[in-house]
Amino acid sequence: MDKIEYYKDLLSSTSIRGRYAYSLLCLENAFRAEHVDLRDYQLLNVLWEFTNTTRLDLWEQEVRDIAPCCIMDESVVASEFIGGEQHVEKYLQFYRRLPHGL
Repeated sequence: MDKIEYYKDLLSSTSIRGRYAYSLLCLENAFRAEHVDLRDYQLLNVLWEFTNTTRLDLWEQEVRDIAPCCIMDESVVASEFIGGEQHVEKYLQFYRRLPHGL
């Protein structure tokens, strides 16, 4: 068995929460490697909540309030977000400053 097959088998036997946690660790490492400062953002904290919550419906709403696809969607009105216009502007500027590929 080659390394790729080994890791495929390892991940396929890992729970969805475990795979999600692994992907977040990869994301954290990518942010660190690109020197992205996350101190003023709840992005990773909200994403990590998936591994502990039983209320995925509430977690999903929190994610939508910070997800780039929602924040950068010009058809979405800022008042639809929990934090309102300031929240949207803060995350919009953050996502625009990210290095290409992140």
